[in-house]
Amino acid sequence: MGSRAVLIGVSGYRRMPPLPAVAANLRDLAGLLTDPDVGGLPAENCVVVPDPEDGTGLLVPVHEAARAATDLLVVYFAGHGLLDESGELYLALPDGSRDRLPSAVRFAELRREVVRTAARCRAKLVVLDCCYSGRAMAGFMGATGRLADQAAVEGAYLMTATAETVAALAPVGARHTAFTGALIETLRDGVPGAPAVLDTETVFEAVESRLRARAQPLPQRRSRAAGHRIPVARNRAADAPPEDVPAPLADRPRRIGPRALAAAGVAVFVAAAVLTGLALADDGDAAGGPRPATGSGPATTSPPPPVVPEPTPQRDNLTVNLFDRGGTPDRVVQIELTEVGSAIRFFVVTPEGVCAVAGLDGDSTVIRRPGGRWVRIIILPARPAVDPPGDGDFTIPVDFQIERGTGTPPVGNKPCTSR
Repeated sequence: MGSRAVLIGVSGYRRMPPLPAVAANLRDLAGLLTDPDVGGLPAENCVVVPDPEDGTGLLVPVHEAARAATDLLVVYFAGHGLLDESGELYLALPDGSRDRLPSAVRFAELRREVVRTAARCRAKLVVLDCCYSGRAMAGFMGATGRLADQAAVEGAYLMTATAETVAALAPVGARHTAFTGALIETLRDGVPGAPAVLDTETVFEAVESRLRARAQPLPQRRSRAAGHRIPVARNRAADAPPEDVPAPLADRPRRIGPRALAAAGVAVFVAAAVLTGLALADDGDAAGGPRPATGSGPATTSPPPPVVPEPTPQRDNLTVNLFDRGGTPDRVVQIELTEVGSAIRFFVVTPEGVCAVAGLDGDSTVIRRPGGRWVRIIILPARPAVDPPGDGDFTIPVDFQIERGTGTPPVGNKPCTSR
């Protein structure tokens, strides 16, 4: 079999808080990947590396698996993540700390093994469950961040526990860390309504849905070529109907850092415009024609009601960077941009709930709100790309126009799927 998995975890830190849940992460994730009904990997093809003491102990197993893999290479790391003064991500080893970066491994070294050593492997999946793991996004697909450079990494998918400025969550007393716990639950229970084989994007969306419902840090992902279609596991719930959308969440304060969505509920769309129209209809119209006036005079018809023009929609232009969040000045409508590639994917948050959109330049989506109100979001044409200086981080901006009005809503060509 041409697939390999390397699961690395550090739980016994000596200079930072220990992460006892990481040990259970490794055991349970390895059990699922080697379960014939889930991952189907032979046990010898799934290597578990607990508490590696140095970079060699971490990188050599990855190197060996990368050389052997021809179908799928899975590399997983759970532990503390550290940032240096330039913002580069390091994976902390047992003796590591913020002032001991030599006792940590640069993510760039792990990436090199995945990209170069596993060059003949058709699909690569990297999963990071550590603080600031979103920093890996900046370098995983290309050294400079230019989209053209991403072609060097075919069929790759990177899944991280958090955005680049957010700490991962390891709930006290829980068996697993938050992100890996949601991942294990997804693989163990399956995804109702999904195909018989779960791909990376389906798994990510199920994990994200679980974390969002628990008001926990949201994961991030990036894919290249057909990376979002990499088969990961058999779906134990393939024959079950789709699950109900999670119950609404209470609003919570905006997190420090630009990557958070304010927790909103599930959108409940009320056909207020239809109800309002029925309430304003003339009772006499129900009989099929005008109602005669009472009294002895000649029958007359009631004058038609005056036509009241609908108010001019309020318009706001908004620019949102990849993995960032922005909103209207009053924050009533917020957008979090999660992917810019074969499609532009983003979440829309209103006081009534959260929904997801995937579209291209010029596409629009319309959201009905209570009281006959509506919101229309248009993806504006892409601006010319500008390469950043040097090899630092990069941003990919997308421009949106947000229209808000009342009355008859305009037409949108892309649905907004409730989350």
